Amino acid sequence: MAGADAKKLHALLKHLVHEAKERDGGTLAWDAAIESSDRFDASVHELVLGVLMHHTTLAAAQACQKRLRAWFVDLNELRVASPKDIALAMGERPGQHRDERALRIHAMLADISGREGELSLETLRGKKATEQRDGLLALDGVTPFAALRVLGLHFGQAFVAVDDRALHALREQAIVGPKGSEHQAGQHIATVAKQLEPGLGLGHLDRLFRELGERTALPRLAAVPTAAARAASEKPAPVKTGRVKAGPAKAASSKPTSLKPAASVATPRSTGNAPKKAKPTSEGTTGDDAPRAKPAPRRKA
Repeated sequence: MAGADAKKLHALLKHLVHEAKERDGGTLAWDAAIESSDRFDASVHELVLGVLMHHTTLAAAQACQKRLRAWFVDLNELRVASPKDIALAMGERPGQHRDERALRIHAMLADISGREGELSLETLRGKKATEQRDGLLALDGVTPFAALRVLGLHFGQAFVAVDDRALHALREQAIVGPKGSEHQAGQHIATVAKQLEPGLGLGHLDRLFRELGERTALPRLAAVPTAAARAASEKPAPVKTGRVKAGPAKAASSKPTSLKPAASVATPRSTGNAPKKAKPTSEGTTGDDAPRAKPAPRRKA
């Protein structure tokens, strides 16, 4: 990224550190790596926590993870649970984000178990940095934020966990371009901080940008104009033509198109059409007043 972006990022870092120290009473706390509470890999627990932090705060996600641990015996029981059961165990209010987190956790644990044969990421630790990053980001259901958090806190890579809210704040300040991704921003932050703020560790940076994301409100997606959305959701009003609807018209609409001539369909007498079996009179007309199209010839005397 450009040098001007690095200067803006450095100014933002100083501002975030100053705010955090004021809240902490002069010190600067950091986000520590999660520790495993059972026989399963701690990095998998970190992934679950990272997914639970999607569009919420760390405190809320930690409380939710605590409820999951109380509900399910271990990660394997969480893996085989249905998304509906996971959502209920979260204890949150029903909503889109709760259901989405439950679906992500279910898909992610199933993918890890299918790839590794167990709920562990140990095989990734011995691989190259790019393979570790690509392997985590390729997991079904995982968010970039959760993958970057594991890369930084558990795999020792120079990545700062950035979610879509923090990325939006960085774009607004022109620190990251409009096409920059979460992992590109996370790598850029770690590189600049190491050069300009060497006293900040990955745990500090994770905490600073996590709080930046928690304070940032994403813009509401309103791609469809109100008028168009209303037109799509509401049925158009019927157009009044002034014609009288025939009785059997509804039933006929669900059947194949009839090949019989239109004269075979009975119509109201008010239209003036002749009945089906009307006999001609001696004057060459039917019983009604309407003349025939072709009157019958008179007989010779």
